[in-house]
Parts: sequence; C-alpha cells; structure tokens
Amino acid sequence: MGAGKDKRITDLQVRNLKPNEKLSEPADREQKKGFGTLLFKCTPSGVIEGYYRQRIDGKDITLKLGVYKADRNGAGMTVAQIRTKANEYASIATEHKNVKDYVRQLAAEKTLKQAEAQRLMEIEASRGTFKDLFLDYIDSRRGKAAERTVKELERIYLVDMLDTHPSIMALKARDVQKSHILEILNPVWERGAKVQADHLRSYLSAAFSHGLKSENTVGRSNAKTYSLEINPAASVDIEKVSAPIERALSNIEFCYSSSSLPVAGNGFSISVRPLGMITT
Repeated sequence: MGAGKDKRITDLQVRNLKPNEKLSEPADREQKKGFGTLLFKCTPSGVIEGYYRQRIDGKDITLKLGVYKADRNGAGMTVAQIRTKANEYASIATEHKNVKDYVRQLAAEKTLKQAEAQRLMEIEASRGTFKDLFLDYIDSRRGKAAERTVKELERIYLVDMLDTHPSIMALKARDVQKSHILEILNPVWERGAKVQADHLRSYLSAAFSHGLKSENTVGRSNAKTYSLEINPAASVDIEKVSAPIERALSNIEFCYSSSSLPVAGNGFSISVRPLGMITT
C-alpha cells in the first residue's frame, strides 16, 4: 500500500473528535474492505470509544474494543492498541464470518474451562494428606482398639512420622510411594528398634487400607478424600524379629535343663525357686 493511499485514522484526528462525531476506517490490517470497520465515536459526555463494526445479513453488529486514552497518564488504550484489536477481529471475520458469535463462543468455552479448573482445584484441595490419613486412621480406632494401642499410635505419629518426616507427611496421601514408607521405617530399624519397625509398618499398611475403604463408607464424618489406588506400605518387607520374653520353666523343662548344667564343684551352684526359675 503506497504512502499516499494510507487512510488510517491518526491520533490527532481521534483526539479532536467532538461529542457525537465519528471516524472510521477498514478494520483489516491492509485496509481491505469487507472484513469489518474500525469505528471511533465520541459520546455526548466527551469520552471517545473504539468499536469493531460488521454488517451481517443487512444489520450492523458492533463490539466494543476499548476506551481511547486521551491523556498520556490516563486509563484506556491508544489508537494503535485499539486498531490492533480491530485487525484481530477482521482476521476472525475472514474465517468465521460472524465475529460477535465467534467471540461469544470463545467466552463460553473460556467460562467452561475456568469452571472445570475450579472444580479440579476444589477436588485437589479436598484430597487428604498423609498426615490427614494417619490421623483419620487413629480416629477410626478409638472405641475399637485398646486405649494403650491408640496412645501408641499417637506416639508413633508424633515421634516417628510428623517430627522426623514433616515433608512426607505433607504429601497428598495418593502421592506417597514405597520409597517414602522405607524412608520412615529405616531410621527406626537402624536404631535397633526392629520389632517397633515391624509394628510401624503394620500400622502404616492398616492406615492405607483404611483410606482405600473409608471414603466409600456411608455415614463417614470425615470430608477428606484420598483417591488412593494402591497401598504403598503393603509391599514393604521387614525381617521378622521376635521380642525376647521371660517365663517360668515347667517341671519337665527344669529337670531337663538342670541335668545339663555344670556341677557346683566347677564354680556354679543351683537353687530352686518357686515356679522353677533358675539362678546360677
């Protein structure tokens, strides 16, 4: 397009518009006709507004582009910014014809996407953490398990889980992996509390089993959901270690064991106490 044929509206022309006056130019970037019009008009109050105007089936359809920025430090859009938006609408017109309907369709789709995003955010927010899950499990044992068991669960939760592994406890329960379970169990095992480590693994497995079932239970008071698919603690193996115990020998056991003990002449003496306890 030659410089002498440029019919674009200047900033000065827009600035000098008087109330009820209008200026227009083709909305197309190359000023081709048939793809809508860029229209500036001054309202009775002196505010200058930019519009995209399109003629569809003999009727003029307008879409507001923005308010002209009359002052450098004021609110609104420059002529160039309003023109760029009109150019975009003209491009839409070449493919979709009715720009207003297309813009409405886009707005509706955006609203649906925002609503879906909000719904997913709310679902995610309602999903419980590992901390929520274990506390939920403890609450489920109240009135069912012995009081000492509940107190032991509370102690384990504080000492072996929350205090030592806060980042793992803050994970969504569904994101907890076998590696996280091992990270909790290994320190307990390594400090020599092997029986306790086995108990802890059992409690963790029971908590996840509870989570897999609880959110589908009618009448459940806890609003948290976990969306669990697996029990990450169930596949963790711990070497079975029996806790040492003390008990009285039976008469038969006592007789058998006493026959194999060293005699007094070798520096040992044997005395019998009630219930067959042995002292050397």
